[in-house]
Amino acid sequence: MADNTLTQEYLKTIFDYKDGLLYRKVTFNKIPPGFVGSKEKKGYLSVSINCKRYKVHRIIWFLHHNYWTKQIDHINGIKNDNRIENLREATTSQNNQNAKIRKDNKSGVKGVSWNTSKQRWFVKIDVDGKRIQIGYFKDLEIAKLAITKARNKYHGNFANHS
Repeated sequence: MADNTLTQEYLKTIFDYKDGLLYRKVTFNKIPPGFVGSKEKKGYLSVSINCKRYKVHRIIWFLHHNYWTKQIDHINGIKNDNRIENLREATTSQNNQNAKIRKDNKSGVKGVSWNTSKQRWFVKIDVDGKRIQIGYFKDLEIAKLAITKARNKYHGNFANHS
């Protein structure tokens, strides 16, 4: 989501960055200097610049790298932890690989679900938009080991086991 109207130089005139937070240097739209960022529904922090909303992690990325990227992954999965060392460029697929376990997961293990007809734990993993079936397992702990091994193999640094 590139914005050619903002430059790194301009952003540096209005913001200071420290420990993952943005601080406004000057009064702007009647907002006094100090910490900026309001929490959105999905947990990200955002800030208004020239009547347009921007996610804080995207501004921080741009301040450090001087280019906009399509996807930014929060390495530790915490959406408002915007320390530059916690941000990395990612593809959509990589960003999804680092996602936390879904709330509707019943096994307690990402990539593992119960197959009623086979009476086994089914293990699957998505890689570059394709689903790979790892197998069926009687024991949940063995299924957990299988998906952990697969995640390490296929997702590498973006593997998230929680």
